[in-house]
Amino acid sequence: AEKKKRVVVEPQPKMCETLERNKTLQNSGFFVAKGALAKGNVYAAKKAALDGPDTMTQRQWMFHKTSRKQTASTSLVKSWDLKTLREKVAPRKFTAVVVDCEGAFPDVVDDFPDIFDGIRVVYLERDGESGTDYSRVDAALEKANLALVLAASKHRVYVKATAADLKKRDAEKSRRLNNRVDAKTAASYRGERASSKKKVEANVGRRLKVWWPKDSAWYAGTITAFNGRTKHTITYDDGETEVLNLSKETTRFLPSKRKVEEDSDDGEEVITSKPRTARQVALATK
Repeated sequence: AEKKKRVVVEPQPKMCETLERNKTLQNSGFFVAKGALAKGNVYAAKKAALDGPDTMTQRQWMFHKTSRKQTASTSLVKSWDLKTLREKVAPRKFTAVVVDCEGAFPDVVDDFPDIFDGIRVVYLERDGESGTDYSRVDAALEKANLALVLAASKHRVYVKATAADLKKRDAEKSRRLNNRVDAKTAASYRGERASSKKKVEANVGRRLKVWWPKDSAWYAGTITAFNGRTKHTITYDDGETEVLNLSKETTRFLPSKRKVEEDSDDGEEVITSKPRTARQVALATK
C-alpha cells in the first residue's frame, strides 16, 4: 500500500515512459504526473534525440529544461496543481520532498508557497544555472522549520526541527553554510569546465566514427580542428568535412594506429565511402 503513496512529476514524455516501465519492473504503484507542477503554461522539448545505439544523447536530452515561453522546439505540457497531487495520496499526506528539476524549483515555490506544509524531510539539488536565486526557497524552508543538516556540492538535506532544536539552532550559521558551499561548488564547476575545455582541445588529431541514423551507419574520420567553444571540424575518410558539436552527436573514438576497416571491434561496419548516402547529400547542400 505504501508503494502507492508517492507521486513523481515529470514533464518529458520519454522519461515518463521510462518511469512507467520502472514502476512495473519494481512492482510499485507510484503515480506519474505527466507534466509540470505549476500554475500557468509550461513548455518542454517535443522529442528526444534517441537516434543511434549509444545512450549519451538520451542522457543529454533528459536534462532539457522546461520554460514558461514556447519555442519552435517545445510544446505545452499539462500543469498540475499541488492540491490535485495531494489528493492522489489521500487520506495520507506528503511527508517528504525530493527535488531534482534543473533549477525550476524557485518557480515552483513561488506558485505553491505551502509546498512544505506537513513535510518532515527534504532533499534538494540546487541545480540551477549560475545566478539562480534560491532565496525564496530558503525562506520557505525556514518558515516551515525545516533545518539544514547536510550540505555537499549542490545537494542539501533538511529535516523538520523540534522546538528544542529551534532553540539551539543558529539560522544565520545555516545561511552562511549554504552560501559557502554554493560558492565552493561554483568554483569547482568552473575548474571542471576549464579542465574539460583542455581535454576537448586535446581531441584534435584523434580518430572517431560518427553515427548517421538515416544511413544506419558509422562514418570514420579525424578531428582536424576545434573552434575553442563547442564545435569540432571532422574530416571524413571519404574527403568530406563537417563542423559538429560532438556532445550532440553519437560518436565513438577509434584507435589511431589501426586501419579504418579494422577500427570497429564490435561487429559494426565503419564506412569510408558510399556514393550518395544521406550524409553526403546533407553535406553537399550545406
